[in-house]
Amino acid sequence: MIRISNDDTRLDPPAVVATGPHRIPHTRHALAYRLRARADLDPIAISDATRILTDCGHSNPRLHRDHRIISANLRAAVLALWKM
Repeated sequence: MIRISNDDTRLDPPAVVATGPHRIPHTRHALAYRLRARADLDPIAISDATRILTDCGHSNPRLHRDHRIISANLRAAVLALWKM
């Protein structure tokens, strides 16, 4: 999961699943997973991420409005930023 900060200034490092599925009480089939943020990665400024994604040919990254990045293509492109 990749999340944009509430003040729209940075991309927080991706989270990884830390535990197996837990059933949520009083629901039929809902499951929850505990997530652990990657402590070894620094946040990336939104302005830098948008510029890099645009330079790499990714059209309309829309990072300012989406606090969770749902698009699989955009999520893969953003994850690649931490590898640069």
